[in-house]
Amino acid sequence: MKQQTEYRDTLIQQAVEIIENGGVVILPADTVYGIYGNALSEESIERVYRIKGRKRSKPFGIVSTKSKIADIVQLNPLSVELVDRCWPAPISLIAPKNNEIIPFFFSGAEAGLLVVSASNEVLTGIVERCQVPIFSTTCNLAGEDEARTVEDLERFRPLVDLVIENDFFEFAGTPSTIVNTMGDQPIVIREGAYPVEQIMARIDGIKVDCNSLIQ
Repeated sequence: MKQQTEYRDTLIQQAVEIIENGGVVILPADTVYGIYGNALSEESIERVYRIKGRKRSKPFGIVSTKSKIADIVQLNPLSVELVDRCWPAPISLIAPKNNEIIPFFFSGAEAGLLVVSASNEVLTGIVERCQVPIFSTTCNLAGEDEARTVEDLERFRPLVDLVIENDFFEFAGTPSTIVNTMGDQPIVIREGAYPVEQIMARIDGIKVDCNSLIQ
């Protein structure tokens, strides 16, 4: 157990140093593998767009924790309640971004920003230690399925600076639930790994928009 903890901590510190210096890493999120980098580095951002073959018009999200989310986005009272009562969990929020922290080149004139919860010990440790905001996107080529196994990662290994394989927990296997908090009333726009019923049981005022629900 001690050796595993020391090994994990070494990997966490290695990932932090790479990200802070503009590198790109693949890490296990709670649901699937993700690609992560320095949100203040335009070079890192462009590199991941090239890796994924993704259109520049589709911004990445930011991975955060309870202690750091208020620096990244503006939270209304219900959003604060949602984070306090549910995070860490596979729940992502869309909230008004903090333009003083997130540079224009990250997501352009978009008012909202997708913020992903860091839950597992590896990802949480990296986010907490890192001195820069970390952008997040699923590890896959645009339009293809997300990487869930070590075999899925093979094509990406030569393209990034570090891969941390998932030896620490079992994937949920389903993308996160997304809640849009841009307005006064949070709206679930995708039900994923965190059931809507559980959110509604914990937070009064959550709405599910069946017309815009992402499948």
